[in-house]
Amino acid sequence: IQILLNIEKNFKNKEVFFIKNINITNSSSTFNEELQRLKNILLGKNINDLELDSIVKRYERDIRVKKISIKKSSLNELDIKVQEKEPIYYGQYKENLYVLDEKGDIFGKMDEYHKKGIPILIFKNYTEKQLLLDVINNIKELEIEDDISQIYLKDSSGTIIIILRDGTKIKTLRTINKDKYILVLNLYRDLIREKKIEYMDIRFEDIIVKEKEGTDAREHYKASTGHR
Repeated sequence: IQILLNIEKNFKNKEVFFIKNINITNSSSTFNEELQRLKNILLGKNINDLELDSIVKRYERDIRVKKISIKKSSLNELDIKVQEKEPIYYGQYKENLYVLDEKGDIFGKMDEYHKKGIPILIFKNYTEKQLLLDVINNIKELEIEDDISQIYLKDSSGTIIIILRDGTKIKTLRTINKDKYILVLNLYRDLIREKKIEYMDIRFEDIIVKEKEGTDAREHYKASTGHR
């Protein structure tokens, strides 16, 4: 048995198992420096001595990484595949602009990524950020998220302002339900065919619409939902 163990040990230590090539597939470029550093560390190492699961777990802790896999592709070759997080929102905190994932977690700065037409959440603290995310998540299925330019908490009354890409402002609250947003969205898309809207106030039972032409012009639309 000892002879067999020695043979196996000597066989596994042969030069043929020393890593000569590492193939890297990365979905972005912000993680390339770390991947190149990892590649330099692994090259020349015995592939049988590596604890690949431990390496994967270590890099999974990086806030930029959504998924990573490291697999043996031959006796002396590794395949590393990394899927980085994609910006779902931008976040403005103080003077800085960050990129946020679908959970609202910050994982980088805006200037590190290609610009995208995604909503900007403007917040002063974690509580405000979560408040804005609650509103965004409530309207995700309504095909309006791509139309949102900015969203922020206006004041201590709880009023939230959603600015659409055409400049229209929607005054809302966290408590407004999805049915009300469906009504508002249909009304908005109908009105903008012929009018330019300054804001839509949907905080109350009636929807208040103010057109850009004529500062005193106001029209009231009864919300068929009858509640927020």
